Amino acid sequence: MEIESPSNPNKIYSFLSITWGIIADIDLESEKFRCCGSARFTIYGIYYLTIQRNYYGTLYYASQENIDENFKFPSLSEELNPKYFNKVSKSFAYFYACLVPWVADFLKAAPKCLPTDGCCDLIVKKIFYFPFFV
Repeated sequence: MEIESPSNPNKIYSFLSITWGIIADIDLESEKFRCCGSARFTIYGIYYLTIQRNYYGTLYYASQENIDENFKFPSLSEELNPKYFNKVSKSFAYFYACLVPWVADFLKAAPKCLPTDGCCDLIVKKIFYFPFFV
């Protein structure tokens, strides 16, 4: 997967998955507790659920049903053709883009994902809301 971002002039390449939102925060922020092993993810997961952080963003995606033989991915400087791309702008808890079904030895996040189908499976949680924390 080739990733472009207006905030980073360099392209990023990923062959497994990419995350944004709470999943990325838990992964990056828990690095200081690497000595705790995988428990660090549980500790930071509980912490981030209690503070209920949400992230505003815009997600453009092309669904497999909209793609035809004329489709090509545009660069960031090109306009997106609404015939191919859907747009969602709102607060998100996270999104997870997967190229493989298993993202960890214990987590089959995208069970229908095939590494050879040329598609990227998206898992999106629009917003966290836990009224018992408010």
